[in-house]
Amino acid sequence: MGRAQIYYPANQLSEVQIAKPGEFIDEETLEPYVGQYVEANGQYIAGSNPKLGDPILKRIDDLAGEKFRQPISTEYYKLTRKEFDNHYIPISSNIKPTEEDYDDGFIMRYFAQKKNEIHKIYEIDEEQYLAFNRDNEVGIDSKIYNRIEIRWFLTGKDAVQNNKINTQLLDSRYPGMIDFLTNPIEFVRQPVDFNRTYNDETIISDNLPESYGIPPSENVGCKNCKFRHNNYCSKWVAQIRNTYWCQSYHLKPKPLPTSLKENLYTYGAEYLLNGEEYIGYYHIHPDKGAMVGPYHVDQPHDYLTPIYSSESSY
Repeated sequence: MGRAQIYYPANQLSEVQIAKPGEFIDEETLEPYVGQYVEANGQYIAGSNPKLGDPILKRIDDLAGEKFRQPISTEYYKLTRKEFDNHYIPISSNIKPTEEDYDDGFIMRYFAQKKNEIHKIYEIDEEQYLAFNRDNEVGIDSKIYNRIEIRWFLTGKDAVQNNKINTQLLDSRYPGMIDFLTNPIEFVRQPVDFNRTYNDETIISDNLPESYGIPPSENVGCKNCKFRHNNYCSKWVAQIRNTYWCQSYHLKPKPLPTSLKENLYTYGAEYLLNGEEYIGYYHIHPDKGAMVGPYHVDQPHDYLTPIYSSESSY
């Protein structure tokens, strides 16, 4: 193996070709080869007129060239003629978000963490992340490294806080990550500093989320949210107004009577039926709440959803 045979019939020889840098190595020495070669009988042979003893060449692609990044793999191949390990050590990548990423508001960041050395962490690109495997395929060895990803926020009022929280959650699963991701402001574009205000120029608390604003329907709002306590939100720890709303809204249950109340009438602004304001007769069952119709009967009849409102108009 590694040297040309004594004779090749002319009909087995290809035309002379030129090996470019990075295409071939000497199969025997593993040294790079550049120059003339021919293909004969399924082999690549150095030179233009093969003769006994000429080196046999091997395409680097055929050797899954990634392995030759590792000196131990190359030495093993020289000694045994066997391909040792297609896995490779993670290669650190320089991450730089694009304008499209900033439009999306976040990026995914990828890491390889050595399992028995938790502070040996590499930030890698998506290609390496997807190439993790246990099967001696080209890529990072998942028996040796943890495969980690994190959503990293780039924009928004809560971007830095979200990055802190995500890093803490990640560290609970992969200890050591919080010591690697020490800068939650990294890549974040801070919004222009301004105060949100109500129409009367009263400043809206910074504790309230970005979604705090005009509700999608007049039937919902802080006025009937379970977190509202005399114009104070217990969830966001801030002063609020009845005519506003946020995505944490939960309808406050209306207390039920202790006995059946019948033959009641509403002119509106009290109950919804299938999402629409209900006007008409109703009754209140002590267990089932408000229901359609003046009296409770055995036949099925619709439930009403209360529109809860009390206290001041703010």
